[in-house]
Amino acid sequence: MRPLRSLILAFLATTIGPLHAAEPATEPAELSALRRDFEKRKSEAVRPVFSWYDAELSRLERSFTVRGNLDAALAIRKEREYSRSDQAAISPAAFKALLDDTRWRWNGSVPQDITFKRDGFLECEEWARQGFTLKWQVTGTNSVTYTIVKGPTAVGKEVVLTFAKDLNSFTGTNNDGLPINSSPRLK
Repeated sequence: MRPLRSLILAFLATTIGPLHAAEPATEPAELSALRRDFEKRKSEAVRPVFSWYDAELSRLERSFTVRGNLDAALAIRKEREYSRSDQAAISPAAFKALLDDTRWRWNGSVPQDITFKRDGFLECEEWARQGFTLKWQVTGTNSVTYTIVKGPTAVGKEVVLTFAKDLNSFTGTNNDGLPINSSPRLK
């Protein structure tokens, strides 16, 4: 009986996949919310550790540079670069959770306050007044793409925003091809 049970379980596992990989349509909203909160809390908990480590590495690098030990300073710089790339390796879900419902100062040609809404819309009072509707999604380790889904011009246009590793600002190029200067997080 046991071999038959094992065979059935193996068959089910290979045909329907693991239970945790449920289709999004069948996943309860409570699970999605809990996972989003977990990813956000996990990333927020780790961020101060990366900041501390980066500051300590910077201090050590300066110290060895001043003392003329350039080999040690270079080794520390390499470790600092490596730790920064490791920090960037958060999951897309965690990155989205960190951005959900946050406000930022858009430093484009005309500064605006924007909010990355949890529902995937990018909110800006001035843009809404002009008739624009924008959606955003995580498209890279530290990048978000927003799309103009409705508006008087540029419907379908996509713009990529690149976030600093500490997630306290972003830069990019707006839909007119003009630079977006460093835009800080407000909340």
